[in-house]
Amino acid sequence: MAQNPDSTTASHRLVASRLAVPACSWKLRNGAKVTLRPICPADAVLLGELVQRLSAESRRGRFHGTVNGLTENALNRMADVDQAHDLAIVVTAIQGGREIVVADARYSVDVTGSGAEFAIMVDDQWQGHGIASRAMQSLADIASTRGLRWLHGSVRSDNSTMLSFMRRCGFSSSADRNDEMAMRVEKCVSANAPASKAGQRRFSVMSWFAATFIPDFI
Repeated sequence: MAQNPDSTTASHRLVASRLAVPACSWKLRNGAKVTLRPICPADAVLLGELVQRLSAESRRGRFHGTVNGLTENALNRMADVDQAHDLAIVVTAIQGGREIVVADARYSVDVTGSGAEFAIMVDDQWQGHGIASRAMQSLADIASTRGLRWLHGSVRSDNSTMLSFMRRCGFSSSADRNDEMAMRVEKCVSANAPASKAGQRRFSVMSWFAATFIPDFI
């Protein structure tokens, strides 16, 4: 049964209000309307569909390895996020009378408590429309509002498209001392942040993701 876009949007606005994460909608240059909102547990199925639609290259860039999909258990955990501490947002569109997730962006606060490691994925067919930039800016704005100082992440050194995107978003990059095949990228999201911490060892979301989800990769 097709979802009612109006009732779906209304329920997501309630979730956004409760979590103090603003939901917003806008039109792309091609006329398509998209909505950025907090993720919710019901999005697990939509996340699975997004992962399946990704090209092999995009999945490799997101999960740093060969991944065909994620199990139901892994998707449920990705969709059920403690938004008060960590953060996960999605960008959705209505296609064929039902909502689909076209992008997922998230961060996990690191052990320092002052920074967070991010991850992002965008449906290949929806790339090139500014969705990734909008999602990254939202992550940075929310991180700053919540008192965080840094966003940082790991990008495969051969992923030139992502590294270029990171530079456009204001991230600096340096060699990852813990992974010769990766680059560390970071951005200050607070005016009160100290000098760059790129050389310091941080908690790695990718390490956590691998330890948590590798048994759930397909």
